[in-house]
Amino acid sequence: MHVEGRIVGSYDVNRLTHALDDIPRLAETVPGLQDLTISEDRVEAKMVVPLPFMQLKSRISGTITRGQSGIQLTIKGRPETLAGLFECQVVIDRVVEEAVQGFHYRLDIKTSGRLASLGEAMLGNVSRKQAQLFEANLRRLLNQENSDE
Repeated sequence: MHVEGRIVGSYDVNRLTHALDDIPRLAETVPGLQDLTISEDRVEAKMVVPLPFMQLKSRISGTITRGQSGIQLTIKGRPETLAGLFECQVVIDRVVEEAVQGFHYRLDIKTSGRLASLGEAMLGNVSRKQAQLFEANLRRLLNQENSDE
């Protein structure tokens, strides 16, 4: 499953860098993330995702890789209530163009077991809704960063 989006505006490039460097604050933009523990390059958390007729509660762990233009988060999760696993890769890159700056993000999810049997269509819908919430939260963070100047 693949979801991507773009958040651009007249954001200060230094503020974009600051938003990417502040991983705990950036993590607050991810819907459903709870009990977050972050070390230098590792993340552990509980994630709660609303599905039709139930909530999917999972333990996740992953690595954070910082690159020239952004960050990459690779996580693995195990749902508490369903058999199966999921692996997710999130890439957030800075966008710096003549008139606008911002972020481009990509989300790729692989599932297995009973989790995969829920169906690509349902998981796709939920993933897109979660991505929209993430985008709105990240936009709010960027607007706040921009107004703190």
